[in-house]
Amino acid sequence: MDGFVKKQPLAAFVWLMVCVGRGLLVALVPLALLALAAEAADVGEAAGATDFGEAAAEIPLADSSIRFLNFNKPLTLKPLQGLDYQLEPGSQKVRISDRLLVATRQPQWLQSLSIREPEVLSATPLYQGHIQYWQLQLSSVGLLQAWLDRLKDEPAVLHVQPDLLQLGGKRLQNKTNALPGDAPPATEMRRLALELGLKGDGKGATIAVIDDGFDLSHPQLADLKTEFEFDIASRTTDARPRAITERHGTAIAGVLFGKRDGIAPDGIVPAASLIAIRQPDSWTSNTLLAFQLAHLAGADVINCSWTSPMLLQPITDVVDDLARHGRDGLGMPVVFAAGNQGRLITGYSTEAAIAEALVVGAAGPDGRRLRFSNHGPTVDFYAPALKTTTTAPNHDYASFSGTSFAAALTSGLIAQLIANDASQTLAQLQQQLQTLWPGPSKE
Repeated sequence: MDGFVKKQPLAAFVWLMVCVGRGLLVALVPLALLALAAEAADVGEAAGATDFGEAAAEIPLADSSIRFLNFNKPLTLKPLQGLDYQLEPGSQKVRISDRLLVATRQPQWLQSLSIREPEVLSATPLYQGHIQYWQLQLSSVGLLQAWLDRLKDEPAVLHVQPDLLQLGGKRLQNKTNALPGDAPPATEMRRLALELGLKGDGKGATIAVIDDGFDLSHPQLADLKTEFEFDIASRTTDARPRAITERHGTAIAGVLFGKRDGIAPDGIVPAASLIAIRQPDSWTSNTLLAFQLAHLAGADVINCSWTSPMLLQPITDVVDDLARHGRDGLGMPVVFAAGNQGRLITGYSTEAAIAEALVVGAAGPDGRRLRFSNHGPTVDFYAPALKTTTTAPNHDYASFSGTSFAAALTSGLIAQLIANDASQTLAQLQQQLQTLWPGPSKE
């Protein structure tokens, strides 16, 4: 299904019907379009509907360690309480479920498991590109180790590991706190745009933002064209914030898409289109689904101004696949914030260690890395991280900075480059960015 439909959010709707079943989308897709969706209905019924965030209390408790590979390195899950485990080596705490994530290039073999194996309740696609990730839901969490052992030796399986929720959640990489305020003049962003020689408004390009929720009712976002929005947690087409703490996605939206009317934030590409995907947790399966929907809905660039506590192989596999084969083979820019802890990014530590991603650190006015910015060989650019004012929920405004801002700025600039010439490859886009942003050699 790689390159299934370009620039048509209907592709994401149809794919959701395939994965989740008929019920979710009947009320969402106009009747005239249901004929196209119906072609996939039989596959959807075979795959079955899955609640990716089901309550832990509904799953039988495990009572032993679980072993699996991550980047070919052995990891052990040591039980703590209920479904909470600790990963060793290391100290990261996670929550398990009755689900396995399986990479394959033979999806028919996986689908047949749910028919011939009573312990496999369903096989559901999560990401379909040159590599495919499927979710296997087992009848009991106590079966995880047996099926991990069985699947890792199957010729059709490239990789298998448990679906994990990393406790502690995602790290949203904004440096300053979001504080309500009056509508300020748009001096910072406008000055930065002039310094960069940024011309154009992004019209024709589409940016997917995977974040914690988006209040798109803000007056400064009134002209925003939203191609597609989806809440991974509730499986609905409503990506609004669900908690008072969810301010980050709205801030990113302002940096990218705010009106150019002299009132902050004066967005970088206000005429570009948005794919808004609320994915506030760190279940691996949910993150894979977010990337799949961004791709199918027609993203030209994917902005991820966050990192997880640890890097898991399925995320790397999918980002690599998008970077190499996305945008109809031109390569999808997947932009991650480097992080604000002032640390060296070591191999396989967070999403900022993914070599094929575009990883952005924070630079000061002199172009050099700011002290709080994470750094290392996987950082591609250090972009300006000025303290600016952006949109906040409930029509408020917020101060914003850090590598979150630097990543969003880079995503916006990429969108403008694509709006200027959509035939550019990922490598060509990187070359143009290197004339603006300093790389690791200029730390």
